[in-house]
Amino acid sequence: MTRARDLSEIVTSTGLVIDTDTLYVDSVNNRVGIGTSSPNTKLVLSANNGGGAENNTLRFEDTDTGTGTNQVTGKIVFYSSDTTNTGVHSFISGVTENTNAAGALVFATGIAGSASEAMRIDNSGNVIIANPTKGLNDTDEGILFSGALPGLSYFTRDGDLAGSFSRLNSYGDVIRIVANGNAAGRIGSGGAGALSFYNADGSSERMRIDSSGNVTIKAPTASGGGVLNLENTTTAVNGTDWGLINFVSNDSSTNASGTRASIAGTSTSFNGDGNLTFSTAPANGSNTERMRIDSSGNLLVGKTSLYSTDQGIHLDPDGTVYGTRPNNASGVFNRKTSDGNIVIFEKDGTTVGSIGSNSSSLFIVDDDTGLFFNRASNNILPYRNDSGNEGVSDDAIDLGRGTGRFKDLYLSGSVKVPAASKGIEYSATSFITPENNTSGAEISTAGTLTVKTGSTPSLAMTVDGSGNLLVGKLTSSYTTDGFEALAAGAIQVSDTSTNPVGVNRNGTDGSLINFFKSGATVGIIGAANGNLYLGQGDTTIMFSASSDAVLPKGTDGADRDGFINLGQDINRFKDLYLSGSINQEFDAPRVLGPTVEFSGGLADIADTASRTLTLNGLNNFAGAILEVWVNYRATGGATAASARKVVQFFEQNNSAGDIVEMEFSGRSIVTGDIVVTDATDGVTITITNTDWFGSSLTGTAGNYYLKILGCATANSTISKT
Repeated sequence: MTRARDLSEIVTSTGLVIDTDTLYVDSVNNRVGIGTSSPNTKLVLSANNGGGAENNTLRFEDTDTGTGTNQVTGKIVFYSSDTTNTGVHSFISGVTENTNAAGALVFATGIAGSASEAMRIDNSGNVIIANPTKGLNDTDEGILFSGALPGLSYFTRDGDLAGSFSRLNSYGDVIRIVANGNAAGRIGSGGAGALSFYNADGSSERMRIDSSGNVTIKAPTASGGGVLNLENTTTAVNGTDWGLINFVSNDSSTNASGTRASIAGTSTSFNGDGNLTFSTAPANGSNTERMRIDSSGNLLVGKTSLYSTDQGIHLDPDGTVYGTRPNNASGVFNRKTSDGNIVIFEKDGTTVGSIGSNSSSLFIVDDDTGLFFNRASNNILPYRNDSGNEGVSDDAIDLGRGTGRFKDLYLSGSVKVPAASKGIEYSATSFITPENNTSGAEISTAGTLTVKTGSTPSLAMTVDGSGNLLVGKLTSSYTTDGFEALAAGAIQVSDTSTNPVGVNRNGTDGSLINFFKSGATVGIIGAANGNLYLGQGDTTIMFSASSDAVLPKGTDGADRDGFINLGQDINRFKDLYLSGSINQEFDAPRVLGPTVEFSGGLADIADTASRTLTLNGLNNFAGAILEVWVNYRATGGATAASARKVVQFFEQNNSAGDIVEMEFSGRSIVTGDIVVTDATDGVTITITNTDWFGSSLTGTAGNYYLKILGCATANSTISKT
């Protein structure tokens, strides 16, 4: 006021007025105005705050010069006169929190007469609800909105819900999360009972945990990354997990709680090689690795290494499958309900074969060529599996081929082929033909191989356990009709009513049967001019049916008149019985010539010595048979022994090389033992094996003798060298 006024100017009929509107008391409406003369509530403060002024300020001033903790500086109290509960039910106080007059606002609520602090804004700007002593931590119960750390909030409650965010009337995002000014995502609900996580603008749900606890993670296929990343922030990882997903049980049964399965990303070196392992726990057991995918892409089940000898399954990324299991099958393939392929094999996408089942039996087949293992009848059958023709394939599949043969066939039963076929083919013209067929045979093995023929099969051939071939008989015996080719090399033929052996040569004359000793020919039976001859080399006899005669013959039945003896002087026949006469013819007069003994004899002869005798002057003995004898004595030369003929030969016409050797000592000839060399007027006889003279011949061997048969020429023309 600028001047003194009368009381009548201050107090009016309507109230109290000081300086118009500095203080106005409306006694009619019981209102007070400060800065206004028309208050419309119990107390109105009115002023112009333009230019940053603070004219509408209500100030509570504590005049105490030494403030204390929680000392009230000013207080607004809310009082109730309710007859049930009368008193202050809430208030707002300005307090100092320490002796330094650090100010705080306290908000109290409660039942009238017992209001207590419900919220505080402390001197740091933290808003604290329910617990005036709560600090910046998660342990003190209450709610704290930090002023010192703007944006940080704590909601802490002992044993119950600590906060609730609710969106009404529709599903969608409830909480928006922003980092550094950029929206990072939103949390809300995409359906009844579901917790959902949204993208930055809330337009797309990325993950949902439904009311049953199921988790669904959503990401567009064009995101180019995984929808769930587990990261180990350790900079050096070797033999540890990068990330782990555990499946935990709360089963109260024995050994049934805890981690019962897990998936882990692991490393086995410092080079970042990644392995994914899968573990499970059996009943009453611990969680154990069961499967892994290693850094090279190999899938290992029941094993941790690639060794094919280690038990387990190995699927190689190159397509190879390894299964290893001790003492049991390492693979099982099961087709349910219908018959058909169980396993199909392909080459470059084209089917090349399959294994399957038909009528509970196995088949292995490539299109129309395969085998069927018939368990119902215990046999293996040809099979085809081409579309529309599935089943047994009769008369269409071979076992082997001409250039792809099996080796041995072992059977305990028989070989059976239909009557219409050739049978079992050994060559283009040799077969074993069907059983019980008029042109067939039955083959069985029961210690021997037996072939039976005929419409009512009868024995045809047997190979016994010793390897003997028997035709027409079962056992080897001279007394049983049939043919035998013995394993030892002998042939035996027996027949009761017909010729046991028939030998035929077609075309030219020549040998029918040759006889050998140690690979050398010792005899022959042959045919010439319709007659049979037999013998050795150029010494044979022929049975001439046309002339009713037995004739001396040479090689292949050639004529050889006057050259073949019957017997010899030391190997003679006994009696000769004839019904006719003896006929003897000579080309020249032949009488037994004199015996010539050459004087002097031989030198001592050892068993291994070689001796040569040369006879000269034989040019007058054409047509004569000459024999050279040696008369030897036993060792010591005391008693004369019998003479032995060394060689006999025939001088044809006194020409060189014209003699015909006829006999060497009457013994088996060994090539080179006695060599006769013919000259124009003589012959040289070389004896290289002294055994021709006799056994143990030593000392004086005796004298040579020359017998000249069939010639009357004087023997004085012959001389010895």
